[in-house]
Amino acid sequence: MPIYSEEKDPNEIVKSSEQQHRENIIDEINYIIRKHESFDIADVIADHSPCVNSEGKLVHLMECFYEGVGTVYVYDPTSYSSEEIDKYDEFYEELETSELEYILELANYWAEINEED
Repeated sequence: MPIYSEEKDPNEIVKSSEQQHRENIIDEINYIIRKHESFDIADVIADHSPCVNSEGKLVHLMECFYEGVGTVYVYDPTSYSSEEIDKYDEFYEELETSELEYILELANYWAEINEED
């Protein structure tokens, strides 16, 4: 049986700096939402919604933000209607880092709006 003199567990999985960065962003987003409640794109008057997925001609935009999850609305840009054709929830962990960074920008602006009141 090996004896370890180090304080760290040798079996502990070391996270990459990218993974840690993503977790920090998600933690900040969740903290802001816990403090100031959920928000949507209209609340922060965003110029665009984060595009989280595109499949064929459909566009998936995250437009509502809650603790741990956002609601994604699916649109058909070739349609004459501006109504969504579907919606679903997506965990922040599933998003790209650039999408998380943009959501954090929106959340920070949401916090500023709420602190002005």
